[in-house]
Amino acid sequence: MQEGTIRVPDYMNLVNSPTLWTYFETLPSWARADPIVRNVMMSMEYHKTGLDIRHKENALNMVVSMMRPIDGNFKKMIAEAAISQKVQMNMKLGQRMITELQFYEIDEQYLGSESEDFEGGADDQDKDITQILRQKADEDADDEVSPMEAAMKMMNEDARLDDMRAAAEQEMNINEY
Repeated sequence: MQEGTIRVPDYMNLVNSPTLWTYFETLPSWARADPIVRNVMMSMEYHKTGLDIRHKENALNMVVSMMRPIDGNFKKMIAEAAISQKVQMNMKLGQRMITELQFYEIDEQYLGSESEDFEGGADDQDKDITQILRQKADEDADDEVSPMEAAMKMMNEDARLDDMRAAAEQEMNINEY
């Protein structure tokens, strides 16, 4: 050997590479006897030689976990999910679904008050509620829209862009801070 060079060992021939056979032998006999598990083991061992041993073991574990018996109800659910038609959600369909939601009026007498502090001021609460309802009726006098439709009108692109611009203008940069 020349001076200054280091001899590198031949690791390919000196060190045994990890094999899936040892892990396969630790599986229960019913799993080793299954032809699908054996085929996966052979394909991982001899055709996917570039994979890490951990990936091969995970693949073998996945196949063995699929062999467990499936409950009847779970099997029905899997079949229904496989044959069902998936709904492709888009903005228009989402808006239509939201506007079709049923909104219920809250019965304040049934629910009661928030705490004992509010019990004495029932007259003030009634005045506030009637004032709010009167303002709402004045606003809705032009056209009848549900609360969800009113919210969706505010969700158009222009309103969102204006909100983003206002938020950006209100934020302080490092120098202003």
